[in-house]
Amino acid sequence: MCSGTAAVRPIQGARCLLATALSVLVLSACGTTISSAPASGSPAESQGSISGQVMRGPGPDPRSGGAGDLVPVPGDPVTAQNAEGVIVANAVSSRDGSFAMDVAPGVYTITESICAVKAHVEVRSLATTPVKLTIPNSC
Repeated sequence: MCSGTAAVRPIQGARCLLATALSVLVLSACGTTISSAPASGSPAESQGSISGQVMRGPGPDPRSGGAGDLVPVPGDPVTAQNAEGVIVANAVSSRDGSFAMDVAPGVYTITESICAVKAHVEVRSLATTPVKLTIPNSC
């Protein structure tokens, strides 16, 4: 149980922090979305979602697609940054390169964090916004 203050119980506080960080890493590795709470005064029902895929184009890199095909990129971190520049949701691409994030309606910059590929999207209430992030061969 994570209770008390870190000053009173430094070992317990460190264990709680480690357990929380480990939980976030495990969920992220499974392609699970980690989102912030809905904006104040905004019920969860009015949230929207972002559904995307991280892909790599054809090229000489062995991880690239061949003959003009795109291939999925698993395990890449993806973030959603709001108009104020705050990261409000994180995800990790799954085996098929897909990821999903639940966010409040608004304008977001979606970023694949390894190669810094970005896309700008507008999310509407109760709607799913698609996005495809294509990584260049040079990355």
